[in-house]
Amino acid sequence: MSYYGIFEHFNILDIEGMRRLDIYEDYFADIYEYISSCGHNELEIYTSNAFQTGGNILELGCGNGRITLELAKKGFKVIGIDNSSSMLRILEDKLSHLNAKTRKNVVSYNQDVFNMKIDDEYNLAIIPATTVCLFLEDIDRFVALANQIYDRLPKGGRFVFDYRIDQRPDEKRETSVRFISRPNQEGKEFALFQEFDNYIPGVSVGNMYAERIINGETFRYLGYTKRKIVTEEMINNIVSQTKFNVINKINFKLVFDIETQYIVLEK
Repeated sequence: MSYYGIFEHFNILDIEGMRRLDIYEDYFADIYEYISSCGHNELEIYTSNAFQTGGNILELGCGNGRITLELAKKGFKVIGIDNSSSMLRILEDKLSHLNAKTRKNVVSYNQDVFNMKIDDEYNLAIIPATTVCLFLEDIDRFVALANQIYDRLPKGGRFVFDYRIDQRPDEKRETSVRFISRPNQEGKEFALFQEFDNYIPGVSVGNMYAERIINGETFRYLGYTKRKIVTEEMINNIVSQTKFNVINKINFKLVFDIETQYIVLEK
């Protein structure tokens, strides 16, 4: 794990009891749930493709279910795959509060997307929320995954994902520190988050530090994640190595005004 800026100091301090976690695990999964939201444009894109293809939906990297559950509420059966048990715990908890019809529309598997073993059929495969950037460390492996999806889809089936467009892919830089404060009836809590581009060449590292004060006791967490820095040219090159045809591209913005492009591939 790599830490930079103020997070490097937290790491060096090594405060007694501080836990080091992946940003999508344990307590940080709850923070992610608090700050994440399902944008109207994003949901509309995936819903539109779901109506056009019909049938079941395979969602890779379903996480806390913010897209999964919205699609399930609209009557689609969604097969969710994620390697984070913490994120799937949140998904299942939210699902338990929905009606029986919606609950029947969701099945989730705690698996690595590159080694998934499922028998479910689907007409649409999706990777929302720029999660694809976490899967591109090994391009050949991702191309193999895309072609595996292609082989499982019926004719006219689609593979839809969105990715974060890095405007300055070769520049070494960092974002401003984001301060996150979450209401808590039991005490106080806050988190700091910052991204560091090209401190490792071609990679954006995300660092997070959080504190929770409950009944006078302080709990501390230091988090880490990384994603591939991606350009449109890179995505075009990757897609050209798959069996799919590109039928649509749309640009939009996610939370924190992140420039994003979604791409629709069809069999």
